[in-house]
Amino acid sequence: MISHELERLEQTGGHAVAPGHPHRWYAASVSGSFARLARASGPSVCSSGRVRGPGDLRAERSEDGLLVTAPAALGGERIVWVGDVELVAVDGARPMALPRVTVDPDRARVDVVWVTRSKHLRLRLSVPCRPADSTTRENDVLDAEVETLGERSVRIRPYPGLPALRIEVDGRLAFEAEPDWWRDVIVFDRVGRELREDRFVPGTFVVRPRPGSRTLRLTVSVEPPACARPHPETAQRRRLVQALAAPGFLGGWDETASWIEAAADELTSTGDSLEDDGPLWLARVASLAFASGAPSEIVHDVLRPAISSIVDAVTPVEVELDPAARLRGAARWFESLAGRRREPSPSVGVETGALLHQAYALASSVAAAAGDDGGAATARRLALRTQRWFQRSFWLATPRRLSDVEIDRIAPGDASALALRPHMLIAASLGGGPLDRAQVRAVVRAAEDFLVTSLGLSSVDPRMARSQRRQDGARWTWPWLIGPYVEASLRGFGPDRGRARVQRALLAGLANAPEAWSERDGGEVVPLGALDFPPNAGEAVRASELLSGAPRGGAVS
Repeated sequence: MISHELERLEQTGGHAVAPGHPHRWYAASVSGSFARLARASGPSVCSSGRVRGPGDLRAERSEDGLLVTAPAALGGERIVWVGDVELVAVDGARPMALPRVTVDPDRARVDVVWVTRSKHLRLRLSVPCRPADSTTRENDVLDAEVETLGERSVRIRPYPGLPALRIEVDGRLAFEAEPDWWRDVIVFDRVGRELREDRFVPGTFVVRPRPGSRTLRLTVSVEPPACARPHPETAQRRRLVQALAAPGFLGGWDETASWIEAAADELTSTGDSLEDDGPLWLARVASLAFASGAPSEIVHDVLRPAISSIVDAVTPVEVELDPAARLRGAARWFESLAGRRREPSPSVGVETGALLHQAYALASSVAAAAGDDGGAATARRLALRTQRWFQRSFWLATPRRLSDVEIDRIAPGDASALALRPHMLIAASLGGGPLDRAQVRAVVRAAEDFLVTSLGLSSVDPRMARSQRRQDGARWTWPWLIGPYVEASLRGFGPDRGRARVQRALLAGLANAPEAWSERDGGEVVPLGALDFPPNAGEAVRASELLSGAPRGGAVS
């Protein structure tokens, strides 16, 4: 009965409280758009739970909370940001009236207004910051730090993979840090089964309302993700992000062809020097489209001219001497997205070299499919030269893996350049790539030993992050590399054994998650990365399809 009533309230919108019946459910729900953070359909923001008393709002179902949103930036998943609120009048003022709860969908915020004559109040709230219908337990991952923004507001971001919460009152606020967990709180799932969870309470907010005011307003809002637009938007960066995300999301052939055609024009119109490795990532998308059985008209009208423009953009005049000459100084994708001003690198990254080889191999296959035997032979020769250069430049016989940059261009004493990093998995994952199957297996094993976590691939061997106390030793976890890891595993070990190895590795990563999540010796770890970064979702989709045996983005041979 209660669940049906709550559903009715959420469907009708608005807010509802029952004066004189403090144990009734309250709910506030608004459908419609939600300013860059929510889907346009369904309830985008809601607040629901029990009013136990004027100053006591409780979430008693796993999907309840003072503020629950379904932000598109987080895949549309409903997130419970704030669970409970305790408000106590310290000066003995008479009990407060039942609060009024309203939601502002455009700013992803909830307002709770109490009528009170108290001049001294103490406020506590729990911040689950978890998906609806799940539960939390006390953990070491949560960041208990609360940032004071002024005399009225604070900011807290319990988990790096989620946006921050801003908490404000219309009065003077002093925060007393008392990190605490409410343990074994009983909640119920949608069908009424009893669950237990722990809820984090950052401390106590000491509130003094404005002089003469008879109300107290609490506002909790979800801040737009800081990573949503961290750098000036450019066509180059926009297309680069799309190229990274595309394999998991491209739709029908017409849509795919239109996108590749437009992206090729933008990514290759850079003159003699490339801004970044974006054209090579576009070639990867085109390669997956070709392997997926693109219709002949798409091959002739779109893939062939797009690949030709990419090959023209990356091929140096004296390709026999240095196949990667035109890539010297080009930024890697993450450097380009970060907008870093940097000196041109004298060496090419391992994934860039592998993508260059794949671009030539694809050009050969597309030319052959179009009946251009001469063009196919030329591209095949370029691919062979590039493969030989790649093997000389990146393969480390001891240990059996790939260097992150060209071995012969590493400065003397620069141990960081030889560190174990996950970019080598991209080289191992590419169809018709520059490695043989034994090398692919060796690369996958090296990654599984030190880089794989349940949330993605560590950006550097954690042993290095612990021993090297400088910026190069910073360690991040990149979810988008799950896709290349899954694909490389399947290519190296075959479908059955490959899937088994991947699943075991992911389970092992989950067991070791606290180590992967925590900061160690000054190395910074971002466990979920930027959840609104499209490649994370795109590669997760592709990895899932590869493991299911029915990939959309190109079958593993």
